[in-house]
Amino acid sequence: ISAVVGFSSIIFLACFTSPIVRFFGANEFVSPYAVSYLRARLLAAPLFLACMVCQGAFRGFQDTKTPFFMSIFANAVNLTLYPTLIYGLRLGVVGAGIATAVSQSTLTLGLLYVMVRKRMLVLDDLKRPPPLGKLLPLL
Repeated sequence: ISAVVGFSSIIFLACFTSPIVRFFGANEFVSPYAVSYLRARLLAAPLFLACMVCQGAFRGFQDTKTPFFMSIFANAVNLTLYPTLIYGLRLGVVGAGIATAVSQSTLTLGLLYVMVRKRMLVLDDLKRPPPLGKLLPLL
């Protein structure tokens, strides 16, 4: 579900980035920067939603330490990439968006890796969707 919603949000936000930014009150000076940042962040939209699912799964297994420490690592990645991309490569606001997308992706992929290693997630189970009767109450 998170993959479908994530990829759908990429399409929607890519098509309507400027109107959305204007809706939230960005003026003509801020709007180009906001649009650039949002478009750079779109790359990680499906992984961002998967991250929320992973963190919920860890809470369900009564493990809040793993997401906490993985979040610290992802923030370290972000803090490293920010100056590198913004100033070093002179990407400006786009660099900030890319840094955030990469750090979010790092967090999600790290959590998925730990889930597979701990057998909290069996990859073969992802090959077949759950029965609709089990999904409807969750939706």
